[in-house]
Amino acid sequence: MLSWKMRMDIILDIASGLQYLHKDSRHTIIHRDLKVVAKISDFGIARLFSHNGGNQDCTITDRVVGTPGYMSPEYAMDGKLSFMQDVYSFGVLLLEIISGKHNQGTSSLIAHTWRLWEDGRNLELLDPAVRGECTASELEQATTCIQVGLLCVQESPDQRPPMADVIHMLSREKALGQPRRPVVCTPMRRSPAAVVRRAADNHLRP
Repeated sequence: MLSWKMRMDIILDIASGLQYLHKDSRHTIIHRDLKVVAKISDFGIARLFSHNGGNQDCTITDRVVGTPGYMSPEYAMDGKLSFMQDVYSFGVLLLEIISGKHNQGTSSLIAHTWRLWEDGRNLELLDPAVRGECTASELEQATTCIQVGLLCVQESPDQRPPMADVIHMLSREKALGQPRRPVVCTPMRRSPAAVVRRAADNHLRP
């Protein structure tokens, strides 16, 4: 069983790795398929991203590849690829590490997290295997992580923080914004593409 400290170390390591890919490496890279079983160095479908001296921060692709449950709405729906695709995937992964659950199958982890957040029961998301062992400081840290996770899975890429800000927020060096209601990305049964379904009240509330 991973302790909370070990989970937090993993979260920060992944965040730092993505920041390196996005801003600090020789070649700017969008990972595109960040998920719980992937290594940060697994670049199977990663894409080099170059501004070429311009102001472009997004590209369109007709080859949408990735894992359902981790793809951002704009990428799954329209093939719009930017660094914010990785931020969205990181948000999902963050919530998975906190809860010990996967964002796949019939139940949406994002919807479940939002429901708990709205009801003021956000710490119920924390894996019961570690919840009772956490100190008060660690529980505060977990609350911060949950809020950051929700900020990362916002519907609009403009509402998601860049990885540099994510790191500062996780370290509690930067104030956190208030997340809005997220959306739920679900795969279509008869199509390899993904479709975005807005998380309506009947999906997000009991």
